[in-house]
Amino acid sequence: MKKHYFTRNLEGHVQDMQELAPVIKQLAELVNIYSSHFKKLKREKAVMDFSDLEHYCLALLLADTATPENIEPSNVARNLQQQFSEVLVDEYQDTNLVQETILKLISDQNGAGNMFMVGDVKQSIYRFRHAEPGLFIDKYKRFADEGIAAERIDLASNFRSRELVLRGTNYIFRQIMDERLGEITYDQDAELIYANHMYDELPYQLPNPELLIIDREKQEEKETEDDGENYLDLEKAQLEARVYAQKIKRWIGKEGEKPQQIFDKTTQAQRDVQYRDIVILMRSMTWAPAIVDELKKQGIPVYAELSSGYFAAIEVKVMLSFLKAIDNPRQDIPLASVLKSPIVGMNEEELSCIRLASPRGSYYDALTKYSRENNGVLSEKVNRFFIAAERLSQAFQRRCTFRADLANIQGNRLL
Repeated sequence: MKKHYFTRNLEGHVQDMQELAPVIKQLAELVNIYSSHFKKLKREKAVMDFSDLEHYCLALLLADTATPENIEPSNVARNLQQQFSEVLVDEYQDTNLVQETILKLISDQNGAGNMFMVGDVKQSIYRFRHAEPGLFIDKYKRFADEGIAAERIDLASNFRSRELVLRGTNYIFRQIMDERLGEITYDQDAELIYANHMYDELPYQLPNPELLIIDREKQEEKETEDDGENYLDLEKAQLEARVYAQKIKRWIGKEGEKPQQIFDKTTQAQRDVQYRDIVILMRSMTWAPAIVDELKKQGIPVYAELSSGYFAAIEVKVMLSFLKAIDNPRQDIPLASVLKSPIVGMNEEELSCIRLASPRGSYYDALTKYSRENNGVLSEKVNRFFIAAERLSQAFQRRCTFRADLANIQGNRLL
């Protein structure tokens, strides 16, 4: 550490601080000025963001004499304490310091203990939003002490999952999670306890859980797949989706293997697994569109319940881009979207080759120039796009002409 991080002398650090001091001072002043103007603008428009709600609430609940070391409730807070017989807090592991102070100010201050908190620090994922899981950890440790009034209740029994799922989960996390990584030791108190025994009498052996790790370095060493696609160009979501596709095809029996057997609760019997029996659970839906797109390329029917709505679906966005490109082909982004979509099937390298044909001007100019001056596989893709665009444009024009004629006929009838 001394060799790599502490080789500079004190004079060098002091010199850096002296040079940076006026810059940092100016930056701080700029932030304060911006904050002041932003608050003024919000007051003029009578709007607040979530952070404002928290801090204005805290200001109402704190007494004028309160300090960070001495949290005193205001008369408003004392009035609220009398109104609430219990304060129930869910997802307590994601509470931040402002929220914790608010909860303290409206809960019982006399030590009777009327706040009930539920949480699991293993599920804390919002530290980037200033969540402070240490609040949970502190109470988790202190409330286990029988010498204090508070009580810790461990809700470790799991009724959602089968025993093999829980056994596999506990096996992995018992080895990788401790106070340094995960802020809690994954011991007997923290592990999941199997409690739903309804599947214990199944007449067949359930498959064991698997942990699949995608080694991207090994994939990059491979560089290209059988179809010539460069692994370096594949996003993480696409790589994951390809692994999903391999497993799904094997379960369905598409690769000459016997289909996976499952237990049908409706018929109370075994049967071959079907696509609709398979679910991919994700931590968030950010990657869902890319995974859906990749699974469709692999010939797997897939549906995702996307909160973004119909117009955010990849197929719809591609067709909207196609319509925009037909209406005005000199819109670079819609045009590039169509060229990279399965309709044309270009990759990033091919798009770059086309741009090099005409570095200046619109991308459409480069596309037409490349089509005139080159032959080969990429030129065939370009020509295929022009043919599809022309056909769709003609169909659209015919439809508009028909609607105009129909409107004229209806107008004459009305006259």
